[in-house]
Order: sequence, then structure tokens, then C-alpha cells
Amino acid sequence: MANLPLAFGELLAGGVLLTAGISGSSPADVLAGNVSLKRFDAGGSAATAPAAAGAGGANPFAHAKGYKLGRTDMGVDATMKPGSRIDAPFPSKLVGITPNWYRGQPGMFFQITSGPHKGKFWFLAEQIVPGLKVGNSVAAGQQVATYAGQGTGIEIGWAANSSQTLAQGTTGYVEGQVTKAGQSFLDFLHSVGA
Repeated sequence: MANLPLAFGELLAGGVLLTAGISGSSPADVLAGNVSLKRFDAGGSAATAPAAAGAGGANPFAHAKGYKLGRTDMGVDATMKPGSRIDAPFPSKLVGITPNWYRGQPGMFFQITSGPHKGKFWFLAEQIVPGLKVGNSVAAGQQVATYAGQGTGIEIGWAANSSQTLAQGTTGYVEGQVTKAGQSFLDFLHSVGA
């Protein structure tokens, strides 16, 4: 599948896609990438969060030891062995750190600097030791933090800006509530092998 055009590879990877102009196209056209595909969310409207499945990017836990994904709320919760490396899922610039984001634990906010999600934001928070300073840029797959020895686990997901999660900025959020933004980021994590 690595040699297939991105859009068709996304379709095979389980991305939720509505197609424009694909009916009547030959399989050769699809394989050659000569069709126009648009990505939409499961509700049928244009997605407000960055597209998830097959969207490119890196598994932020590729170098983590014993990681497990947990509940999905405003983002995705995860745990791993203390000292584990946590990587950037996208090429990004650190645009904000909130030292006491949740119960004395920090939150890091990033803006994506290139690729299909350029300009969008994501966050990493809670049981982390930040490895960057505000203004630092990283490539997808580059380390941004270490899993701390104690805390409540991590939270990772889409952000609205440099200090607020996408769920908080769009639909609001009550602790433990499953949100569309959280589900979208879980779909993204699955698309990159987490």
C-alpha cells in the first residue's frame, strides 16, 4: 500500500471519505490518483477537527514503553512506563505551556507547521516532563516530552489555540464527557498505528 496514491491509501486504511467524481472512474484511475476525493466526518458534514484516518503523521507513542490508550474524552488518555519518550505526531511549533493545566501537571500546546493540517493545533498534557521551550519546532516523530514518574496519565488531542482544547473551544467540556474532538484524535492515533 506504500506505493499507492495517498487518497486511495487513506480509503484502504479505513478513512471516512465521500467521493466526488469516483463513480464511473476505472480502477486504473483510482490507483493512479486521477480522481478527486474529499474527506468528511461520519456525520456527513465537512470535518471541523483535522481529518483522522490516514491523515499522515507519526505515532506519538512509537518509542514509548508499554503504552496503553485509555478513555476518550476531550482528547485521548494514555499511560506508559515512567521515562518513556512521547513524540510529536505532526511537524509542529510549541506555542504555549500551561504549568498547572490539571492538578499541578503541565499542558503543552502546539501548532502544526506543515502538511495537510498546517495551522491546526494539538495538545499534550498531564503526566509529562516537557522537553521543549515555547518557540521550539519539531519534526513529526521527534521527542517533545517524557512520561513523568507520577500523575494522572496523559491527555493528547486536538487544540483550538495555544491554551485551549478543541473540545473546550467548540462544544464545551465536562470532565469525562466523550467529545467529537476526542474521538477524532483517537481515530487519528489508530490511523498511525497506536
